Amino acid sequence: MIIIPCLIAVAINNLDGVLLAFIIFNLILIGMIILANPPSSFDADDKQVKFSCLGRKTTIRYADIEKLKLEHSYYDRIIKSGEKRYVETLTISTKDINYVFSAKMYIDYDRSAQNPALLTKQFEDSKFSQLKRYIEEQMK
Repeated sequence: MIIIPCLIAVAINNLDGVLLAFIIFNLILIGMIILANPPSSFDADDKQVKFSCLGRKTTIRYADIEKLKLEHSYYDRIIKSGEKRYVETLTISTKDINYVFSAKMYIDYDRSAQNPALLTKQFEDSKFSQLKRYIEEQMK
């Protein structure tokens, strides 16, 4: 974070340029971190579910939903220190649009290795699994 602004300062030969380059570089870095892990949430009530991610809101009425599908995927992120993770993906299909929402799952791998049935329980208790069950109940 310090080297790039210094290189820009040498090229510009101006102390104000160093400060400006340092601020811009840090803002870009913070933006990349936020985009890598965007703040998101959902809220379900009796008639609809609302998803929010980076200030963008999506509202889906239960009456419009034709199909719900939940998938759990396992992947290794070798690029980032060999991190292993499950991701759950909820697909909500309406007459016009397919909405796809994904979230990281935080699995206790040590406990799951000791008791494999615990992994199934963690899938059943995940936030999208609970949301899917709730929506299905509201659609009846």
